[in-house]
Amino acid sequence: MTLASTHSHYFELTARASHVAGAAHTNFPVLVTEQWLTAAQRTSLFGTARSDGADFRFAGSSDGTTQYAFELIAYDNSLNTFIAWVLVPALSGVSDTHFYLFVGDPDASLPAASAANGRASVWADYDAVYHGQSLTNAASATGLGDLTAVGSPQFNQSPITTGGRFQISAGNYYESVGYTPLLGPGDKTICAAIDLAASPPASARGILNIGPNTTAGGRLTYFVQAATGYLALAVRSDTILSSSAVPAQVRTAFVYDGSESVNASLYTDGSVHTSDTLNDVDTLAGSEFRLGRQQSTLDFDGFLSEIWLRPSAVSGDWLATEHANQSNPGAFGFAGDMQSTSSDISLSIPAASAAFDLAPAPALLSVAAHSLALPAALIEISSAPTVTAQSVLPPDIAVSDIVISWAAAPSIGGTFAPTPRVYAARRSSRTLLPRP
Repeated sequence: MTLASTHSHYFELTARASHVAGAAHTNFPVLVTEQWLTAAQRTSLFGTARSDGADFRFAGSSDGTTQYAFELIAYDNSLNTFIAWVLVPALSGVSDTHFYLFVGDPDASLPAASAANGRASVWADYDAVYHGQSLTNAASATGLGDLTAVGSPQFNQSPITTGGRFQISAGNYYESVGYTPLLGPGDKTICAAIDLAASPPASARGILNIGPNTTAGGRLTYFVQAATGYLALAVRSDTILSSSAVPAQVRTAFVYDGSESVNASLYTDGSVHTSDTLNDVDTLAGSEFRLGRQQSTLDFDGFLSEIWLRPSAVSGDWLATEHANQSNPGAFGFAGDMQSTSSDISLSIPAASAAFDLAPAPALLSVAAHSLALPAALIEISSAPTVTAQSVLPPDIAVSDIVISWAAAPSIGGTFAPTPRVYAARRSSRTLLPRP
């Protein structure tokens, strides 16, 4: 069953190639929000979709044959806003990428997280994804568990384009246990959007800590350095620093590859900030994870959002594309006007007062099919209480007249129409209007 058969309408979405760094990216999570739509398109969308957005579906074609995995993390039909992450199989930097949003199924419910088009498939390449609007790990099928609050940190605070933020302060942070995939040798990527209460901070502010809170035990700590405001990543006692202070609000990423001595790079807002070598990565141990804390006491002061941990090293082009998408969704993509998925046309002929004898032979009505390009479809004439008829359209209809005929039943007569008239069929309104 295709989405075109279950949903009444769709929007064509276009990701601009000019905002994609590099030639192409495979299985790229694209942030789609209401900013992709004009005000009029939003009115159409929220007037058609379910009030909870449970009928949202994404696909690679206008018939909805191939569905895309997605996660709908925010939806408000009173404000006409939504936030969704969509796994696009091939995102091109050469030509625009097109995919489709379907709405209009009153009986729909959101896919289960484990479904092929559900949340877990979006983040299958990640160990952990925390959006900031809940404590749930969106990639929990493959990595770290959900977060637990220590003290009284807040989440879903002052939502931004990606859905929410964790508010963290002294003694108030989050943690989880049982996490080992990021430790030890291998390619890794850590991403976080940070918003410091003060920059540079008076003391070090921990973004995250993996492993025991002791240098001897082996740990990885990602933090903002005191006084200088430099970004820093420490593995045991070895540290890589950014070359200058980072802004109070910035999207950061740390990427390393290798084993004992690894090549490491720090990125800010999609651009490489500094690169260096880290030692002793292969000696890391432990399974503790803390968000918003460095070692045992150095807690973040401000907001964190979109914390992503991935067991592979992504490219600079990938990170630049992520930044372009997340920092300005409305510039990254746009939508076409809402379209109907229906290939059936219901024609309504108003009754008239003058007599028209339908018997004994079939009557003919010529209908102008303006700009219709439909497969074989059923046209039904049903407004007159005692007269119904059906005619199957030929495939590949162009701009032409279609003759619809019906046979009169013996009991039919009287006042149906004064004379045969020509009507124009409008697909969207499903109403017959007199043709000029």
